[in-house]
Amino acid sequence: MKKYARKYWKLISLIVVEMVIAIGLIMNFFEEKIQIEIPYQELIGTTIPDERDGWYMDATFPCESSGIFDYTRDYALGRGSYDITVKYETNTNKNYTKVTADTDMYRSLWSDETPLNPEVTEVTYTVYLWENVEDFKIRTYFGGEGYMIIKDMAINQTNAMNGMVLSCVVFFALLIDLIYLGVLNGFFAKVTSRKWNVILGIIAVVIVSSLPNLGGYIICRQDMGFHLLRIEGIKEALLDGQFPVKMHPYWTNGYGYPVSIYYGDLFLYIPAIMRVLGFPIHIAIGTFTILTNLATAYIMYWVAHKICKNEYYALGCAVIYTLAPYRLMDMYVRCAVGETLAITFLPLIAYGIYAAFVKKDFDSSYRHLWVPMVIGFTGVIQSHVLTCVMCAIFIIIVCLLQIRKIFVKERFLVLAKTVIYTALVNSWFIVPFITEMKGIDVVQPYRTSIRIQSAGTQLNQLFSMFYRGTGDFTRVEAGVASEMAQGVGLALGLVLILFLALKIRAKEEVLVPTQEIKSGTLICGLSVFALFVTTIYCPWDLLSELLGPYNTWIANIQFPFRFIAIATVLIIMLLLMCINILRKTTLNKYAGTIIGVITLVAGITGVYMINHCIDNTSAFYAYDIEALGANDNNVKEYLIYGTDINALEYNKVAVGENVSYSDYEKDGITIRFTCENTGLDDSYIELPLLWYPHYGAMDTNGTELELVTGVNNVMRVIIPSDYEGDVLIQYQTPILWKISYVISLMTLLVLAGSVVWSTRNRKSDRD
Repeated sequence: MKKYARKYWKLISLIVVEMVIAIGLIMNFFEEKIQIEIPYQELIGTTIPDERDGWYMDATFPCESSGIFDYTRDYALGRGSYDITVKYETNTNKNYTKVTADTDMYRSLWSDETPLNPEVTEVTYTVYLWENVEDFKIRTYFGGEGYMIIKDMAINQTNAMNGMVLSCVVFFALLIDLIYLGVLNGFFAKVTSRKWNVILGIIAVVIVSSLPNLGGYIICRQDMGFHLLRIEGIKEALLDGQFPVKMHPYWTNGYGYPVSIYYGDLFLYIPAIMRVLGFPIHIAIGTFTILTNLATAYIMYWVAHKICKNEYYALGCAVIYTLAPYRLMDMYVRCAVGETLAITFLPLIAYGIYAAFVKKDFDSSYRHLWVPMVIGFTGVIQSHVLTCVMCAIFIIIVCLLQIRKIFVKERFLVLAKTVIYTALVNSWFIVPFITEMKGIDVVQPYRTSIRIQSAGTQLNQLFSMFYRGTGDFTRVEAGVASEMAQGVGLALGLVLILFLALKIRAKEEVLVPTQEIKSGTLICGLSVFALFVTTIYCPWDLLSELLGPYNTWIANIQFPFRFIAIATVLIIMLLLMCINILRKTTLNKYAGTIIGVITLVAGITGVYMINHCIDNTSAFYAYDIEALGANDNNVKEYLIYGTDINALEYNKVAVGENVSYSDYEKDGITIRFTCENTGLDDSYIELPLLWYPHYGAMDTNGTELELVTGVNNVMRVIIPSDYEGDVLIQYQTPILWKISYVISLMTLLVLAGSVVWSTRNRKSDRD
């Protein structure tokens, strides 16, 4: 004991200091918080209060050019986070609110311009103040259309900043402790210079690929609003007591939306938990972007090193993949968070399938090939189901081409374990997904009329070197002048040429075809096929016609260019075949130069695209989700067919004949109320929840009330005749889902236990 105390006394002292600092920060949570109620009579405005219990404004009144309408007096506030509440009424979406203060330090006030949504009558948003001020104001701005009534306001101090600061201190303290522990135990002294170069290289590519989100603001284009709502929905659901999250309470003006049933969001728990801890949106999504880039670079490096057994070549592949134009386009132009995450895990699947069919030594490492494949498939399933379907198409092709090899006992067991373990680990998502997709008449299956061929890529896009970091997709008639990056880039085009050259050289020198030549030929063919299906020349529309009403999956692909992700990972696998071929021929001395040139070209393409993105993107600051609102244009795929989200009025309750209610309370997707039906016939009450299965209505006597769809598919509770009681409505997890949760948890525990057991056995064998 004394030996360890002498060795670690500095570390122990450091931990004690860190704990004291943490305790001091924790005490801030219990300090008395500022709460200021501001009635409308105390506001300062350009009009006067009237009989509508607020300050009224419309286009007939004179208004300042800035649009400022009314504001509070100056308030002296200290450093901290505050929830700002504005009660209002308006009939347009042109108005907004924000806070101001005269600060001394750079960006000491974090505050959004928060829209005043006409569909609600109250907004609460969080602001962060990093210094003491004397002139804190809440302001409202009139957009010049319709009318606006500003009513009461409030300032309530929160623990959001305390939570953020404490989390950062704990994280960096643990990081420092681990680094110091590694120093004490000589861990870093064992790291070779080559590995240090690799580590620095991965850090560099992660920094470069993350540059657009390192400016203190976020890139908010195309699908970003949808994914930020997903993050906020998970956060609100966790705070509402759901785990795992299935029904988001925040969406559709608080009517609830089951996006987590249909769209895997396991990894979005990271930014969602950061939001729970108090981090603003731009830090949460920015951190998540960096982690995604880090995971992408490391996974590609690991896979490449497994195949080529060379650190520098593997690092080159990691650079090429991380800076691949389609991946960057997905991340910063389409802002397709789910698909970008799926791209992160594709190399694990590609490696597992490749190794399963190529390896001839069925040793212990072969028997564990299912591990990277299960991790890869889990990552894709939990990120983007459609990418998983696209992967399945190519895996089926490979299996058909290699059908004879499948029925070798060891190979069959690896593939079977992959399927079984993937299904078991992900049953907590797969079971709800399948049951609800089959059991609910949602919008998505009605997309059979969509034709996707004209949204395909053109040949002059596939192998460009300088892609834009902006743009959108256009139909074929418009050309490619303003389109976003839709191709694999020049570097990967060079890989295709390189392999063909090596294949020709092998024939000319009458070399015995190596396994890499055979595997490369198959991968090259799959790569070309993947590129072909992205183009306008692939007969997607004809296939849709032939499938008739069963063409839903084609319609759901939406954009053929999605297959560029598959092509990218396949061509990098082909590059690895080229590396191994070069190293086995007389061209070995040129291998480093060839791979270096390809990596350099890929780096130039990626850096150019990133710089173009930074230079041509407006800064978007979002500290709270209220800056975006509770709806998004993508909120429609999982709605009950026929629902009009624009007609969903905030917190609206409608009653049928002879029904009255009182003591109404809505907390997320849980509603309580007392109601009475004095009539002789059954009647109803409609509530601000969208009807979905698995809601239950129960009164205090244990009587279950019937739930049906009401007007616009809202929740309608059938109130029996001559009834009076207190009713509770809440979302109830089905038994089948709970069983699937247990199966996933038990599978993870068993697999973790087997890994620990096998590790101990290998260690004892070495001893």
